[in-house]
Amino acid sequence: KDQVTRSQLIDAKTVHDIDQASELHPGDHLRTQLSTGGYSGKILNGNIGGVTHLIESSSQDIEWETHVAKNVFSFSLVLEQRQAISTYGVRRDANTVLVMPPRSSIHTIFAAHGTIGVIAVDPMELLSSKALLPEAADWLVRLESRGEFIQSSWLAERLRDDLRHLMECSLSANAARIQEAAGTLAVTSVANALSLEFLRRRYENVIKRPPAFETFWQMRANMLEKLSDTDLNLFDLAPRKSGSKRTIENMFSRNVGLAPVRYFRVLRLNKTRQKLRDRSRLKESIGDIASEEGFWDWSRFSAYYRRQFGERPSETRLRATG
Repeated sequence: KDQVTRSQLIDAKTVHDIDQASELHPGDHLRTQLSTGGYSGKILNGNIGGVTHLIESSSQDIEWETHVAKNVFSFSLVLEQRQAISTYGVRRDANTVLVMPPRSSIHTIFAAHGTIGVIAVDPMELLSSKALLPEAADWLVRLESRGEFIQSSWLAERLRDDLRHLMECSLSANAARIQEAAGTLAVTSVANALSLEFLRRRYENVIKRPPAFETFWQMRANMLEKLSDTDLNLFDLAPRKSGSKRTIENMFSRNVGLAPVRYFRVLRLNKTRQKLRDRSRLKESIGDIASEEGFWDWSRFSAYYRRQFGERPSETRLRATG
């Protein structure tokens, strides 16, 4: 009864649908494919001794909004990137550690061919660890829902080592007692790394979010409420004092790499895709669903869709029936 199978410890998947990738994560996800072409992602997800660890890569630029349901502190790292990965408007590199509190919210632009790693730890275990300095514990419990960034090559390297060791234990552990011990050691290692970072006073290198991101965030929220309205002037959705049309265009370019008009169309295409995959709507015509998102011209919609996702709307619908 002490045996634990490898499949219980780690799960590796290659997925070819962005919505399927979302389904493999706990919490409420909204993923938008920003770049064009077929999607492919790799997800390595494990749990050992109560410590969850994840590595994910994507072939496309993805806008990833997540409301984490699990009660965990998470430590997120960029493991590989060819283009900039950003969270809440903050450009991240290999030395940026994102620390998120329980029940947090995350908005990330996940650049194509990038890889992110996450270590998630139970709050009670982490805060009660003897390796965690009181100053570090106080900082953790005061974190707001968007978390904080720490720029530290030393801390990032320590956490990358922890992530690698967790993956190695998940692949080799074959007994519950080994799994439990590995999890305990992982919590201690994370607590120790964060405490040493505080002793080195590097916690002062917390990165501030750019104020312009809040303007983009509000305009994006307004866009999501108006997806089916194709007659509106998008710039009317900008908050007051957002600046000129050029300023707003530059703001969208910095945050999602697209002009506002194209980004709005991409949001509508992704919403249509989600509806086409909804099994409760399989009897509805593709044309009727597309028109709900403001796509009235079938040939133009079909061309937009195929360029965006690398497949016809009918192919998306066919896979949803499988």
